Amino acid sequence: MPALLKRHPAWTIAAVAVAVLAIAVASLLAVREANANARLAEICSQIHSVSEHLDEAPITEGDETVAVLGDSYSQGWSVGGPSEAWPATFGEQTDTTVYVDGFAGSGVTGSTFCPEASFAERVDEINRIEPDAVIIQAGLNDTTASSTRLGEALAAVLDEIDADRVMVVGPPSPPARTVEALQRVEEAFAATADEVGVQYVSLLDVKLEYQDDKLHTNRDGQRVIGETIAAAW
Repeated sequence: MPALLKRHPAWTIAAVAVAVLAIAVASLLAVREANANARLAEICSQIHSVSEHLDEAPITEGDETVAVLGDSYSQGWSVGGPSEAWPATFGEQTDTTVYVDGFAGSGVTGSTFCPEASFAERVDEINRIEPDAVIIQAGLNDTTASSTRLGEALAAVLDEIDADRVMVVGPPSPPARTVEALQRVEEAFAATADEVGVQYVSLLDVKLEYQDDKLHTNRDGQRVIGETIAAAW
């Protein structure tokens, strides 16, 4: 037996091998995390670059001022912006001045890509323009939350809104989300809206066409959403 192996039993060699492997795995995970964080930062930057903020001009003009606090559907992600999305259709059909604060990946329970973009962190921007009414459109980015968390998060956002009228619009039913998750969001949002005393509009049964990502609807679908919300207004 070589002298080296006599001085270092098999269990010692195995321990060293495990330690080396652990270091290698940790390094790989660190690289992956860094790459993931960089990718998230890139996506966040892209969302910011196409985001419509409340300090810009409204997308429609009318008698009553309505502020929309929403996700990628309100932002008009993948259809050309909010002027091509449901808020524009809503504003035209209700003769209202509509401001849009839509941000892809955001919801009442948090934000997927940008940590500072949750609904709770954007309410001040909504209140700043002193709207007559506010529409909260959410749900698709909240599907992993529990019923309790959904209700508490929505209630917290509603509590911060300063407007005479508030409407909550729930999620549609894209193939990219499970029926069970969407139903959980629907029930929690509807119950919370009822408890707080604001109007709730369901989109679960609204027939829409979806793009290749199976999550976002096309321009025709956006128009249908706008018409549905306007009819409930």
